[in-house]
Amino acid sequence: MTMTDIDDPLLEIEQRELAEKAEKQKLKELEIAIKKTLETVEGRRIFQWILDMTAVDSSVTSQDMTLMTIASARRDIGLQILNRLKGINLELVRRMETVSYTHLRAHET
Repeated sequence: MTMTDIDDPLLEIEQRELAEKAEKQKLKELEIAIKKTLETVEGRRIFQWILDMTAVDSSVTSQDMTLMTIASARRDIGLQILNRLKGINLELVRRMETVSYTHLRAHET
């Protein structure tokens, strides 16, 4: 048995660290892109549309357990998206929520 046949634990650790570093870099680039998108009115509208599709602002109630589970999961995804957006730029998300609230109130009248 040669040395190449044996797994090198240090090499595995190094590869794992490189993979983690690459993943962190991709997340950082994504956050920068999201922040730039949130800085535009159109970008905030897109994110609000996505959040509306997840029914993030709605309560989840149903007699049917399957529908309840689906609606709850959809809302949970929306909450995760909203929390990620707030972590990137809370002030721009607040502007998005203000526009959304004003938009909803306009439809009620």
